[in-house]
Amino acid sequence: MWLDCHVRMYEAFHGVASITVPDNLRSAIASPDRYEAEINPAYRELAEHYGTCIIPARVRKRVIKPGGSGSSVAQRWILAVLRHIDFTTSRT
Repeated sequence: MWLDCHVRMYEAFHGVASITVPDNLRSAIASPDRYEAEINPAYRELAEHYGTCIIPARVRKRVIKPGGSGSSVAQRWILAVLRHIDFTTSRT
């Protein structure tokens, strides 16, 4: 299931990111370690097939993973354009 989700994600994006940063879940990481985590063999084969590098997030440190900063930037730009537009309608 985990690997199938990655395959579908790569197909939906029409490409593969050069680095994939999963959490330390058992489906991806066989044994979590602070410095050298052991990646699940099937997940490693998937990464080799698609040419991506698996770098698991640090244990209890979620700051490595992107936190949605791209969506907040997009929201800021959209709201800047819409800030001075009046969206009221008059009913007759």
